[in-house]
Amino acid sequence: MVRIRTCHDSGLTAIELLIITSVVAIIAVLTAPMISDALIPSDFKRAIEITESSVQHARVTARFYDTDVLMEIQEKDEEDRQAITLVIPRKKVNSDMNEVKVKFLLPAGVQVVSTEEIIHFLPNGDVEEPANTLTILDVTQNKRRRLVLVD
Repeated sequence: MVRIRTCHDSGLTAIELLIITSVVAIIAVLTAPMISDALIPSDFKRAIEITESSVQHARVTARFYDTDVLMEIQEKDEEDRQAITLVIPRKKVNSDMNEVKVKFLLPAGVQVVSTEEIIHFLPNGDVEEPANTLTILDVTQNKRRRLVLVD
């Protein structure tokens, strides 16, 4: 006696598996750039965050210590990295220490261009020249972001 099966097998055929794999691969290719931008911050985004943080730090320090704070945009070093340095004078604290320098190192390939090389923050946290602009340039991807320092 020969038995005849009346129900279908419940497995996937090779063609169905190939179609599913193709669809998943296409979705992965289309979403990979968005996911990588969200998960791995680019050097350009880090440079923007560092620059905004250094400006915020200069304002807060000027207000807290009630003193002038100078923000210097330094040239690139031998590793092709630029730095933003805050110079904070010490008043009546210690005769050996005239000033404190806080250095913010920017990622390689990103450059900060300013209308002034030295930006002066007053003791109230305002900028001496309120029209100063900082432009962050990503040379490799031809991106730019402009930050305007206002009171």
